[in-house]
Amino acid sequence: MHTENHFSLRVLVAAAKVKDSIDLKFSLVTGTAPPTGNVHTSADIEWKSVEEFAQELKVNRKDLQRAFKYCNDKGINEYLACRKMEAACMLLAYGEKTIKEIAIDLDYTQNHFSFFFKKRKGLTPLEWQKKNGNGNNDLKS
Repeated sequence: MHTENHFSLRVLVAAAKVKDSIDLKFSLVTGTAPPTGNVHTSADIEWKSVEEFAQELKVNRKDLQRAFKYCNDKGINEYLACRKMEAACMLLAYGEKTIKEIAIDLDYTQNHFSFFFKKRKGLTPLEWQKKNGNGNNDLKS
């Protein structure tokens, strides 16, 4: 049985705004944001939950989640986790921040970040950094 997905324009726009917000936070945390007239810092934009996005955008949470998944082939939480993991790997590879600083940038405690990272990568952040870092022998934990 084939079920069509019907979303209001408002929910589709909200889903696009969620993706843009996550991607902006990613680029600010990793330092990959292109220069624009908008002056944002990483602290200006938060990593938000699905519920926070839905409330802010004044749309139904379930509709937002369904529309986001329809448009991006991943749910909001999975997309967010993937972007945080990409950011973590970039920051660890640069070797310029401590693991604690990276955890804070990604809105985790250090212990939760280490658990999240090891679950997804099979290595602790420090192990991954030693294996994949920029050759910095002065790695910090």
